[in-house]
Amino acid sequence: MNKRIEEKMVEMNLGEGKYCFPYVTILYDYIIEHRPKIIIELGTGHGATTTGMAMALRENNEGHIFSHDYYSESGWGTDMNVVQEKLNSVELGAWVTLKNVNAYDWLFSPSHTKIDMLYVDIHNDAAVIETFMDNSFIKGQMENGMPLFFEGSPHPERETVCRARGQRPFSSLKYHHETLYDARTGLSVIWGDKK
Repeated sequence: MNKRIEEKMVEMNLGEGKYCFPYVTILYDYIIEHRPKIIIELGTGHGATTTGMAMALRENNEGHIFSHDYYSESGWGTDMNVVQEKLNSVELGAWVTLKNVNAYDWLFSPSHTKIDMLYVDIHNDAAVIETFMDNSFIKGQMENGMPLFFEGSPHPERETVCRARGQRPFSSLKYHHETLYDARTGLSVIWGDKK
């Protein structure tokens, strides 16, 4: 794991999100290598993945994250101002624009015409990811090479949790996906056409 990412997240009091350190490093490495200019994040939460991705943009000295969450109903016990203050406190705020927007509202009225990377973490299950993949705007972006990264994997523990919540497990996802980090809070990707 990238120690700088872990240290920055601890400095920002994001230790409660330590389960995601390994997959934040995967996202960081992808951004360093592929240099996406426009990143859309749906599901900011406390800002753990936002932090790792913003660190990569800063290192590349290019790009921007537009991070959306429905803070009034997120259930994460935080608000947009707290996340922005945390990002500003470690000089990452300039790389991120936070928006108080429901992910599904964004999906049907996207804020950009071109996206280089999409990350989705909104209480995901197979049905959520299929809703995005079935959307004509997302399909068009993926035809132009945009990858869709999402929190979740077919890890047995995650599959059990999905079933207990009445959600569809990731093993039933109708789209081919690659598991990048296989754990209860894993990371998977559906690659765009120009991988």
